[in-house]
Amino acid sequence: MSPLIDAHTHLDACGAKDADDVHALVDRAAAVGVTAVVTIADDLASARWATQAAEWDPRVYAAVALHPTRADALTDAARAEIERLAAEAGVPVGALITRGNDNFVAAVDDSGVAPLHRAVRTRCAAAVETLLRGGADAKLKNKNGSTPMMLARMNTGRGGSGSIEARAQQQEIVILLRNCKS
Repeated sequence: MSPLIDAHTHLDACGAKDADDVHALVDRAAAVGVTAVVTIADDLASARWATQAAEWDPRVYAAVALHPTRADALTDAARAEIERLAAEAGVPVGALITRGNDNFVAAVDDSGVAPLHRAVRTRCAAAVETLLRGGADAKLKNKNGSTPMMLARMNTGRGGSGSIEARAQQQEIVILLRNCKS
């Protein structure tokens, strides 16, 4: 059997707090044939932690980025720190959605849903703005024929879709999509 790599784990969420915990978790994975793990960060705190975990154990690789739903935290200082952490971890592209990574921004699932569709559906204007800046296609249709603008105008999305906050996010998303050049 070929070596196995766990390409998406959150060692910190598995209870690892220090080098000993990381070694113990990765040893358990190795016992069943997993030779390496990629611990995923989705905010600055977990990016710092993932980078540290990769230093503690050579079988650990850090994926440092901000999750699209946390794009509102993507300040210039945060971007600089993500890029620094990515360089320390040996990650060629740290903040995927801020670098125009076509593989991420244009990726679609079996339903034709791209990250921009998801950001619109969850009514996260900051993620929509970041994805659009990263080159997301605002006219891309999912398998149901819905574009991000169509989804933004529908009364769907995360819980509380009638709340003041949700309506404000929805209005901001419609403006962002209307002003998009793609």
